[in-house]
Amino acid sequence: MLVPCPECNYRCSINAKSCPSCGNPFKKGELRTPGLARVRLLTILALAVLAGAVLMAVLGMLQFQPNSIPPESTGGFRGRVMALEFVQTTSQANVILGDANSQNRAAMRTQIYIDFVWIACYLGLFLLLADFLGRRQCPWAYYLSWLATIVALGAAAFDVRENLGMLYLVNHPEVSQQLLTDLQIRDAAIVKWTLSFVAMALLSIFFFGLDRRLNRVGLFFALTAVAGFIGLWYKPLIGVLVPLPLLLGTALLAYTAWRFPEPFLREEHPMWEKLTYWTSDRKFFPWT
Repeated sequence: MLVPCPECNYRCSINAKSCPSCGNPFKKGELRTPGLARVRLLTILALAVLAGAVLMAVLGMLQFQPNSIPPESTGGFRGRVMALEFVQTTSQANVILGDANSQNRAAMRTQIYIDFVWIACYLGLFLLLADFLGRRQCPWAYYLSWLATIVALGAAAFDVRENLGMLYLVNHPEVSQQLLTDLQIRDAAIVKWTLSFVAMALLSIFFFGLDRRLNRVGLFFALTAVAGFIGLWYKPLIGVLVPLPLLLGTALLAYTAWRFPEPFLREEHPMWEKLTYWTSDRKFFPWT
């Protein structure tokens, strides 16, 4: 990684012992990259999101008995967690969770508790990426950053609301149809997923045009958003289409942020520089 020399501003390697241009010797730890700590935090949050998703998937396979459920009884869902997110009737809830002493209720409770931590992790990741987006030298970056922040906060809030309703359902086996409707678990899930996919679509803009590796991260984020919007048309597809691009994009993000942090710190954006050129000096609106 290259950082400016304190004396002449020549860009030196962060591991250099002296400046190649002016010869200024560097003390240990003198060369520090502004914002590098935020990139390291980005790596940690991406790894936490990845680890949380894998942990919930593995625990679900080990603890739920049986692991899958008949889709004709749950509106097309095979996975218990996704089925409970979009539950509509008490009969579906009984198929998903079983009776009052079922092992599946305890397993679902564990999934929900882990998910509360996972919400904090992905919210932190979204907010940090929005912060990076807002630092780009583009007239739209600031507004897109705030929009992504608001959408991410909304997604996390509805995710918490959904989890609280699911937790109540798990802890109270005898729930009436009216109470199940009042819990609005399905409505909260739809809003949560919609806002999450909008956030990923907005944040994917940050990656494009900076670096070949980051282009791929942006592509995976965009694919996740597209797959999610398709899944919102037929809800069971969310659990089929979304996980792969989401996990690949998050894993690539963690790897790139750890090994190649410099592109994250660039304030200029080549792609936006071209857009700014065509939207300035009356090139885009010649009549103004």
